[in-house]
Amino acid sequence: MNAVKATDRKTAADHLPSTACAEGVAFAKTFKTIAEAWSACNRGDWLIWYARRKMDVTKEQWVRIAVACAEHALPIYEKRYPGDNRPRAAVEAAREFLKSPTEENRRAADAAAAADASAADASAAAAAAA
Repeated sequence: MNAVKATDRKTAADHLPSTACAEGVAFAKTFKTIAEAWSACNRGDWLIWYARRKMDVTKEQWVRIAVACAEHALPIYEKRYPGDNRPRAAVEAAREFLKSPTEENRRAADAAAAADASAADASAAAAAAA
C-alpha cells in the first residue's frame, strides 16, 4: 500500500477519507491544513462527518455538539409548532446533564429525549399526511 507522507500532502483535501463528497473535497482544497478548513467551515454536517471518521470524540463532546445543533433548530420548530415544548425540554435537560452529570439528570435527559423523539415522529407523520 502506498502511504501518503505528511510532507507530500499539499492541501487539507489530502487528509480527507476517500468517501468525502466532491463539494467537501473542493472546499478542503482551498486550505493548506485541516485546522484551517475546520475553522473556516460553516457546514456543521461536514464538521460532524469529519469528526465521526477522523477524530476521537467523547460522549460528552457529542452531547455538546447535539445540543448546539438543536439550539439552532429550535426557533424553526417552535415557530411551526408553538405549543410543543418537548424539543426545548430535551435540550434543556441535556444541558443540565452536561453541567451536572448525575444519575438523576441522566434519567431526566433520557426521558426528555424520548418525549422529543415522539415529537419528531408526530412532525414527520403530519408532514407525510400534508
